[in-house]
Order: sequence, then structure tokens, then C-alpha cells
Amino acid sequence: MYDETLKLLRKLAHSALRHFATGEALQKLFSTTVPKLEVEVAKTAGKPVDPKDLISLLLYNTFSEMCFGKRFDMHDPKVLQSMKLIDELGQNIGLGLPEDVFSILRYVPYKKRDIIRETIKNKEFFMEQIGDHKDTHIQGEMTDIFHMFLNAQEKAMAEDNNMEKLSDEHLLWTIIDMFGASIQTSTETIYWALALMTEHPEIADRVRKEIDDVIGRDRIPVIEDRRSVPYAEATLYEVLRYASIAPVLLPHATTCDTTLRGHVIPKGTTVIMNVYSMHFDPREWKDPENFCPEHFLAENGTVRDHPPSFLPFGAGRRGCLGEAVGKAILFLIFTWFMQNYTFSKVPGKESESLTNMITKVNAGRLLVPYEIMINKRE
Repeated sequence: MYDETLKLLRKLAHSALRHFATGEALQKLFSTTVPKLEVEVAKTAGKPVDPKDLISLLLYNTFSEMCFGKRFDMHDPKVLQSMKLIDELGQNIGLGLPEDVFSILRYVPYKKRDIIRETIKNKEFFMEQIGDHKDTHIQGEMTDIFHMFLNAQEKAMAEDNNMEKLSDEHLLWTIIDMFGASIQTSTETIYWALALMTEHPEIADRVRKEIDDVIGRDRIPVIEDRRSVPYAEATLYEVLRYASIAPVLLPHATTCDTTLRGHVIPKGTTVIMNVYSMHFDPREWKDPENFCPEHFLAENGTVRDHPPSFLPFGAGRRGCLGEAVGKAILFLIFTWFMQNYTFSKVPGKESESLTNMITKVNAGRLLVPYEIMINKRE
């Protein structure tokens, strides 16, 4: 239900992202996190590697500094466990559980539900971070997202009208949602991107040439570069379309009585949007089954306006509130990887596809784990 509590928490989360995750603030977070990733990538030289952990490492530290004002040692067992739980929860929470429809089934043992309960243990890790913040918080402090949340909670308590809507539990799960969703969806998108760049070296070479010509090799990409590298940006949009990691949007509801093709649809009817169908509709996309950045390029080579059928971040009130942040961080990570590395298949496995998907659809169209060779560009 889209009630007043959800509206308040969404507004708070949106304000936090605007303050800490846009423009110069996001660029600084990314720039200070990249050196650690370079060290980790260097360790894989000459060896097959599954890049998912490398991607998660970069995103985990970027968002942990954004949310909690600190980075973690990526070899810390607690951090590794937290990253594992975020990935498992994303894979298993998916389209919901049978008991969402048939409530009596909550009393029947069910393996998937047990897995989800196990992954919710991640709450303990976040409670530890939040506890540290509450112990050291100074009123008015705005050094990270959770300090901003605590300021909002203190203000609500002083006004004595919104405390129930800004309880510790509400703030805890809001930060967990922001943190987990940001990392899991961004990781899966870049994971798809590296697989597709390895499968389509001719496209990857064109992306690198544009980056070399416009950005060069002497500095890391910045958000403002997006307008200047249309082919790279179009390639990333095509990754979002082709991957469609969230093929079905969260349930929406009609806000009034309406009709569709002669059918009466009452107010409050649940609406589930099939984004995958939209992203692969041949009436909207030429050869939708083919990975083709030109889907997003105008005749003059600029990025064209997105068609209404392109909805990788959802739509409406329940659309992804981090859409702007997501597009920016995906651009920075994708162009940084392309600027600094080439990718190839593991010797002896050149004929194997990297874009095989997990056959059981859970949280989205997820790839079967793969390995590639990551080579530093000369």
C-alpha cells in the first residue's frame, strides 16, 4: 500500500540521494574507490576470473561510504558475507512467494522461504553500522545518508507528529533497501555489460576508440562526459534493454475506474507490467533479439530520445527513485572498465556463450556465473 509512511520514507530517501549521490559528490566517491579496484583487478592478470566480485567490491564501497561514511576491507569476512547475502536475496526474493497469494501456505515448509530468512540475517550487519552512528551522532551532522536520516528522526521527534513513521525499524529497512537494491541491480547490469562486450568485440573496440578520442587515458571518466560519448552511452542503454534484468515491474494499481480496449478496469486493480515484452517488441525495436547500440542512436550519431517502451527503471510512483544515480554510476563504471581493460574468453572456451541465463526466473534475468580474461590495456 502506498500509504503516508511510505511516502515520507520515499521522500527522505530521495532527498538523501540528491544530496549525497549526484554530481560532484558521486564523482568524488567513485574516484576514491577506483584505486582499490585497480589493485584487485591486477591480481587477476593472466588468470580466468568471474568479474562479479570485482564489480560488487567497487559498488559496495561506493555505497557504504555514501550511506555510512566509511569503506570496508573487502577481505573482511563480515563484508564478504554481507555481499553474498545481498546477492542471494536478490536471486531468491524474485516474484514473491506462494504464501503471498495463499496465506495458509506460510505454515508449510518451503525451501525458498528458508533461504530468504537466512539472507535477512544481513540485518545484523547493518544494525551494527547504524548502532555506531547513533552512538556518535551529533545533531545537525550531515556527513552521510544515515546521519541525515537521524537528523530527520530528531526533527520528527521534536515536532511529535511523525515519530511513528520514522522509527528505528523504518530507518533500518530503508537504508537496507537503498543499499541492497543499488548494489544488486547495478552489479547485475555491469555483469551483463562485460559479458556482452566480450561477446561483441567489434562493439567494444568502437566504445574504446570513442573513449580514447574524447576522454583519453590520462583521467578517469566523469559524469559530464556522457554527452560527449554517445556511442558508449547508447551501448550502456542497449545493455539495459537487452539484459532487462527486471523483466516484470513491481505491482502497481489503477488510481481510478478506467477502460482498456473495451474492458472495464475498476479502481484499485493490480497492474503488473511486462517490461521484457516491451523491450523485445519488434514493433518498437528493429531486430530486438540482436544486441545493437544503434537502437539508441539517431541518424546524426547522437543519443535519441528514449521511446516510451524503454523502462529499465520502472515507472510511476513506484519507479526506481535512484534512476538518476543508477544511470550515472553505471556510466562511470562501464566507461572506466572500457577505458582501462580489454576482455576475452578463456582459452579453450571460445565457443561457449557468456549470456546463458539462470533458467529459474527469480529476481530477474540473471546470468549463469562466467569467467573471462581481463587484460590491462597498454
